[in-house]
Amino acid sequence: MSILTRIDVSNVRNLTQVSIQPSSHTNLVVGSNGSGKTSLLEAIHLAAVGRSFRTHNINKVVSKGAEALVVFAEYLLADSVISAVGVERGRGIARFRVNGIDSASIAELARLAPLQVITPDSHQLIELGPRYRRRFVDWGMFHVEQDFFPVWRRFGQAIKQRNAALRQSSASRSEIGVWNQELSACEHRITRLRQSYIAELLPYARDAAESLLGVASLEIKLLPGWAGEKSYECYLERAFSQDLAAGYTRHGPHRADLVISIDGVPTREILSRGEQKLIASALRLSQVKLLQDRLTRNCILLIDDLPSELDVGHRSKFIDYLNQLNCQIFISTTEPKLIGDRLSTVDKLFHVERGRIKEML
Repeated sequence: MSILTRIDVSNVRNLTQVSIQPSSHTNLVVGSNGSGKTSLLEAIHLAAVGRSFRTHNINKVVSKGAEALVVFAEYLLADSVISAVGVERGRGIARFRVNGIDSASIAELARLAPLQVITPDSHQLIELGPRYRRRFVDWGMFHVEQDFFPVWRRFGQAIKQRNAALRQSSASRSEIGVWNQELSACEHRITRLRQSYIAELLPYARDAAESLLGVASLEIKLLPGWAGEKSYECYLERAFSQDLAAGYTRHGPHRADLVISIDGVPTREILSRGEQKLIASALRLSQVKLLQDRLTRNCILLIDDLPSELDVGHRSKFIDYLNQLNCQIFISTTEPKLIGDRLSTVDKLFHVERGRIKEML
């Protein structure tokens, strides 16, 4: 269990000083465009993973004229344990504290409170490049497969070493071969863990896709990131000349991709933008459900601008599916009426105006 019970926000965009105590289930955040409602979700994301979901440039998130942003969050964990997290970010500043102790690892924050985000740009999971789909599958790997993160970090260190060696004019096959062995050992484990996770996720994804979009024939296939019938080590040996010319390792699990299809046709080719958003949302919500069933852990869900590109019927189906999940949910919208007749499922409503937040009855 990970429930956000309190969050204090300082200097996150136009939220200069706000504090809320959200409900453990459904929270609706209402405000006009530019009022700060998405910034509140952004602050929750900062507390959970130490970064924004809207930009890689943290300086754009810090309020104008401020040196740094500060977010303080309290979580209720299992057995009534309260855990406190502090995040300070700014130009050259990155400080994280868990229960008053400095932490150098964002992974520690992420494990404390699993968090998923669904935004108007969620269709990018379907429409854009492989890195979006790698992030998707690796989120699940990080939270569900405890063996994944250590081997992924080991792979990352080895590939940096191989790439550095490839950039040396004196690089030899024997020198590169040392790193080929290490990368091959990691690749085997990473690919098997990813395949196992996707196989376990698929029934959940099909159920969510059918509930949200009426699609029952969803398929997910892993492309491991390199082509070859033999081992990855053999492939790297054959690719030595090309990698040497390029100056980096061109193929491997760091280039993996997913093929997401319906009736054998890639979803990007047959679905509208709104339908792509629903399929992408179904995939993320299926990860949440799998996490609950596998580890009996709930997840914090941030849903920015729920009505975007969805008609009334699909919005209602979306909220009905959310209500089946044992999650803490934050939904932002410009008007409560856009939630339709599902407004009664909201536990707390927060109104945001010009960077100020007020809890409404």
